[in-house]
Order: sequence, then C-alpha cells, then structure tokens
Amino acid sequence: MVPLFPTRNAFCRERERERAGKNQEERREKARMRCLASIRCLSLLLLLSLFLSASFAANFTCNVGPNATCRGLAGYVVPNATTYGRIRSLFQVDTLASLLGANNKSLSTPATQAVPVNSTVFVPFPCRCANGTGKSDGVPVYTVTANDSGLDAIARHTFDQFVTYQEIAEANKDKITNVDIITPGEELYIPLPCSCDPVQGKEVAHLAHIVAAGSSVSEIAEEFGTDVNTLLQLNGNFEPSKLQAGQILDVPLTVCSSSIVSTSLDYDSMRLPRNSYALTAKDCVLCSCNADTYQLDCKLNQSRSSACPAERCAGDRQIGNASTSGCEITTCDYAGYTNSSANGFDILAAITTNKTMCNNSPPAGMGLKVSKWAGLLILLHMALGSCVL
Repeated sequence: MVPLFPTRNAFCRERERERAGKNQEERREKARMRCLASIRCLSLLLLLSLFLSASFAANFTCNVGPNATCRGLAGYVVPNATTYGRIRSLFQVDTLASLLGANNKSLSTPATQAVPVNSTVFVPFPCRCANGTGKSDGVPVYTVTANDSGLDAIARHTFDQFVTYQEIAEANKDKITNVDIITPGEELYIPLPCSCDPVQGKEVAHLAHIVAAGSSVSEIAEEFGTDVNTLLQLNGNFEPSKLQAGQILDVPLTVCSSSIVSTSLDYDSMRLPRNSYALTAKDCVLCSCNADTYQLDCKLNQSRSSACPAERCAGDRQIGNASTSGCEITTCDYAGYTNSSANGFDILAAITTNKTMCNNSPPAGMGLKVSKWAGLLILLHMALGSCVL
C-alpha cells in the first residue's frame, strides 16, 4: 500500500535534494561571477599595461629649408647609474667636450665621472631637416646585443622612448623585414627628433624633452623659459590636460646672439642656450652663453694656441678682449672660421661696439625711488605739523 503521506525519512531526503540543487546552483552562480570579475580585472590590467607602456612618436616640424642642419638636443633621463663616457658612446657624441659643454661641466671632467640614476643629461647631436621634419643626422648607430629582446625594448629602455620601434624599423627598412626579429651585432640607425626652425622669428635650440609624471605644461614652460602658447603651438596644439608622462615635447630654448657670420663652418652648430659652452674652430676657440646678457662670449683656447691661426682685431686685440670708453664697450668678437688652402683654416674676428651704463649715471629707477621717499617725507612732515597744531 502506498502511504497517503510521505514518511518523515522520504520527506527529509526530498528536502536535502532540493537544498543540494540550490547549493549547486549557487556555487555555479558564484563561479560565474568570479569568472566575470576575473575577466574584467584582466581586461583592466591589460588596458592599464597598454596605457603605461604607450610610446609616443615625436615628429618635430622642420620647415626652415631642405637639408638644413643645426645642433639638436635631447634631455636624456638616465635609467641606470652610468658615466659621461658611456652616454657619449651610446649617443655617439662627436667629443666628450661637446657633451660636457652641453651640461656646463668642467672641461677637466673625466669620461669615468659617475652620472646618477634619474639624472637628466643634455645630449647634443647633429640635426638635419627633410620632408618637413627633423631627425638626427646619421647618428646614433646602435649595435644590437644578445640581451636585447626586440626593437621595442631598444626604443623604450635603451633610448628612453625618444623613438618608437616603428620609427626604428622604418629608418632601417633595408635591414629589418620583421620587427620581431633582430640579430646580435646588427647595426641600427636611431632617428632622434629635432628641429632647426626659428620660433617667432628668433633662432632657438630645440630640446627633445621627456615629460615626467606629474608635470604640467605651465611648469615645463616656466622651467625652460618659454610660454605655454608657444609650447602648445610647437607640439600640435594639444589640450594641456591631456599631457602624458613619457610624451616627447619640442621645447624651444633661447640661445645667445653672436657675431658669427653665416658663411662660417660652425654657423649652424653654435646656437648655444644659457649655461652651456662649446669648443669650435677645431678646438681653437671656446664659446659660452652668458646667462645674464645672452651674448656669446668667445676666447682663444690657450691650450691649443700654438696650433691655431692667430687672427686679431685692430689694435692687436685677441678674440675676447674688451675695452670701455665712456658709455661704450668695444669687444674683439669671434666671427667664425673658414677653410683656407694656405693655412688649413682661418679664424675670423670682428670688432663690435655696444652701449653700456655710464659711470656717472645713477642706476635706472633710482630717481623714482628718491621721489617716493621725498613724497613720504613731505607727508610725514605735514602729519607731524597737523598734530602739533
């Protein structure tokens, strides 16, 4: 006989099956939610990694003329402790003196001088303009090592993201057919960004600057002595709020004026920003950019005087000699150098005369200050007089 009502044991078994089914369904739902959460987390991490590893192609506009040349600068942020000699070798700077001069370091600084990690070193290099953009002229050429994992690693870690792996591949397309394959010992040209264009009608030195985390456009403009509008115009008029760490900016640096003539062999390479110097005329002349006057100060390099042509100004003045007469200062300035079949090369000099402050004249603004003090004294006298009355 089938019981009308299920027994207690059957009822309990039925309830257990129901609970087991619910628990299994709950476990499946929890597993599904965990899976979805993992996928979202993985997607977020992937997007974040892509954002953090983004590289920025830096194409500096250069329309001054076809095949125009000048001196480029890159603000290299040192990823690991190194030396000036190693930095010179990596970027193939022509001389150690060129690297030291760009950073206003003493000429006696040895190549083994340590450079701490995260230091910024200004690296000079030859720049050439073509097709509306500027790139380093043939250097540096990097030799692939067995430790290099690919073009992206070379661009990102060795050359501080001044270039992308695509730009390296394009610049070396005669050698590279697959961007994922590089061979130890292979030599690759690294096209650093640069420009020779004047800015607002004035000659400048264009610095390739890497944006640090937390920087703003206004802070960068203030640091390098330019203004926000100029900085934005040179870099495509992007929104300041969209500035990103690792972005490469074309920053114009004011350079010292000089008496170097346009026919001089170093005319294009002597655009020196403040607090820098350079040897020129085959190391016979040392020129520095005066941070106060923004006038190029040049003098003969005495250590090589015996091997250099002795060009002088009228009155047997050497380059760099100056004299003051009344309100004028007369200087024998360096005007460049040219090749010569007779002497190998000739150093040019020119007399320049500039106005200076006369010794008997009071400093500018002094009269206004005296007037203010006189006015205060009169007011004080009138106030005291009214009190007595």
